[in-house]
Amino acid sequence: MRTPLPVSLAAAVAVVTVVTACSTTEGKPVEKGTARAAGSCAEASLALPPDTVVGSLDGAPVKLADLGDDLRRAEEKALWQYCDAVAETRSRAFEGLVVEKLVEKAAGKAGVSPDQWVNAELGKRATPPTEAELQAFYDSIKPPDAPPLVEVKDRLVMMMQQERAQTSARALFGELQAAAKVERSLPDVRSPPRTIEVPAWTGRKGTAGAKVRVVEFADYQCPYCSRAADAMRALAKRYGDRVEFAYRNFPLRSIHPDADRAAQAAQCAGRQGKFWEMHDKLYGAQDKLDVESVLAFGKDLGLDTAKLESCIANGETAAEVEADLKEATDLGIEGTPSFFINGRPHQGNPSEAALAAAIDAELARRD
Repeated sequence: MRTPLPVSLAAAVAVVTVVTACSTTEGKPVEKGTARAAGSCAEASLALPPDTVVGSLDGAPVKLADLGDDLRRAEEKALWQYCDAVAETRSRAFEGLVVEKLVEKAAGKAGVSPDQWVNAELGKRATPPTEAELQAFYDSIKPPDAPPLVEVKDRLVMMMQQERAQTSARALFGELQAAAKVERSLPDVRSPPRTIEVPAWTGRKGTAGAKVRVVEFADYQCPYCSRAADAMRALAKRYGDRVEFAYRNFPLRSIHPDADRAAQAAQCAGRQGKFWEMHDKLYGAQDKLDVESVLAFGKDLGLDTAKLESCIANGETAAEVEADLKEATDLGIEGTPSFFINGRPHQGNPSEAALAAAIDAELARRD
């Protein structure tokens, strides 16, 4: 079975969601008598000074500061969402145009239409998933009440093929751009980097102080986080010491009753030097996050299970999980997995390919 391919150039370009870092060049000077467009997120702000009088009540003035910190945080979040959306939309439009022109050029040389060229090139890269790959994919996303693999096999094959087609399209278009002279001069209107603490108890990979730091907020019972864990392992292996990876907890307690316990267990294992090993065990068996299973994982890892059991039972790492949860909430995170790359939220698909593209863009920007 062949991987389904985009039927047109427009469809192929649409799957390219790589967000590149824009340079902060100013562009053309503003002509006299015209309004200057905002060149940064800060310039786009509608913020008012705290002492601005916004109304009155019984003759007494009401100032902006009287409306509380909730308004300030809501305005900040709205501004950042707007700036990131504008930056991403402009970047996608630019990259889409570049890809379209490069494909037209390559197709012209080959004497075929752009659609034919794209389908032929992606066809060369198409590989159907093996039974082992299909089983591994199913195991990584299935919830506890999942039907047998045979009942959902066709749907999973389609999902895997679609994901591979998108990955192939990104790779193909990336190669075209790498071989061309492409200069980007859009103003950088992205929201400013967030200051995200990485406490001592945080699980880390890579080198502290690396040019790029990726912070993930995740939930051990979330099936999407399990796939993200696979992506993070692959990325850590790919980038080595060039990128620092950090894992912070964001258990969605209202829908995942075992997530908080699992997070505490991983932190407890970290006290015995086995955070990442327990992290991988928990994500590898999301339907077995009860205390007995977690202690069995600890035994398999060679941990002192008495200490592990005491640590979990006494909530010795509960404050660590709570601190992570509070920071996630303060950052406006609403779901998992959520990634921040050098303090900026990753807006795209949290797949290995999409995260790698964002990391590469950040590394290039800092070189």
